[in-house]
Amino acid sequence: MVNLLFVHGVGTRRIDYEPAFELIRRQADKVLPGVNVLRCLWGDDYGATLGLAGASIPREDRTASPAIGEIPWGVLVSDPFIELKLLSRKGQKSAGFGAAIADEGELLRRLIEFEMPQDCRELLLQWGIEDVWQGVVTGTFANAGLHALIQKVDLDSPQFPEVLSRVLTAALLAKASELKRPPIDATMRTAFASRLTNALGGEHLGLTDSVLQPLASLCKWGGTLYLKGRRSAWSDAASPFAGDVVMYQARGNQIREFIREQLLRAPDEVVIVAHSLGGIACVDLLIESDLRNKVRALVTVGSQSPLFYELNALSSLPLGQTLPTHFPQRWLNFFDPNDFLSYVGEEVFPGRVRDVRVESGISFPESHSAYWRLDHFWKELAGGVDWAS
Repeated sequence: MVNLLFVHGVGTRRIDYEPAFELIRRQADKVLPGVNVLRCLWGDDYGATLGLAGASIPREDRTASPAIGEIPWGVLVSDPFIELKLLSRKGQKSAGFGAAIADEGELLRRLIEFEMPQDCRELLLQWGIEDVWQGVVTGTFANAGLHALIQKVDLDSPQFPEVLSRVLTAALLAKASELKRPPIDATMRTAFASRLTNALGGEHLGLTDSVLQPLASLCKWGGTLYLKGRRSAWSDAASPFAGDVVMYQARGNQIREFIREQLLRAPDEVVIVAHSLGGIACVDLLIESDLRNKVRALVTVGSQSPLFYELNALSSLPLGQTLPTHFPQRWLNFFDPNDFLSYVGEEVFPGRVRDVRVESGISFPESHSAYWRLDHFWKELAGGVDWAS
């Protein structure tokens, strides 16, 4: 039996790893029947932490302030109510979901009683978040700020059903992120919002210029405000993220040795699927060690090993030297144009790697972890490697 060893990347710990592992296992069961998916979780034992509880962070940056986020869906996830703030009271009447609603209390009652259509439920099941929908609805409408907004919005507006669907979709995405569920790609996100709009009696028009232009002006300062106000939380998150890269450059041998141990424990041959920094570690390991009898193929996903080599920062291979003959003959390297931590290798290691482009359609940094949900990724993985026992 061929094994798939999932080696995670930068900033990942058990709470992030397990949902991703389960998603990969489910997808592999559908696309690669008979392939055994194995764990390789190195982050908990060998990843970076803030060893002095953030003592290096300036004190004035340790308190959080409201975030604005990314345009356009990043904005909505950071503040699901922002479109309501922009929605005019003017406009023609509609027979949609908001028609003849007296106040926000009745709106909440209608939403709680709202029976989600089957096509929306199917998407929630695919995302693995069908269990959080009702909590998102009640939690969203428990927000005091929303009640004030609802009083200022024309609930009969023909725009209201679509805006409401994006409020709920954005809140759902935020909750999924909070629960460390893998990111949802743009196609599925748009499909859910569109289906929900239709179910609420509206027409799906997408994010129009009247919405995007005000959001764009808000976002000019959004990134700075977000990071300045949340520097402590960001640094705490960045300690496993950026810190893992620093830790790897200083003590990468510990991570590589852990990966080697998991490889040698696996029965039969292994196809390594390595994400982000995990790809760098596996490239280094397979350059340093002759594991041809164990490793059938290497698959790097959203990885930076070509960049590290070009920067002469790949610890196992100085710039100008070529990959050794014992390095796997089959190497697939997946990248996404929206993933700014993914790099291509065909011109860096000519004849030794094949780059595969996929497109999640979602913004960075979520795009960096979105590969596992993409049908194109699994199609290329299934066809690009010999999985026969």
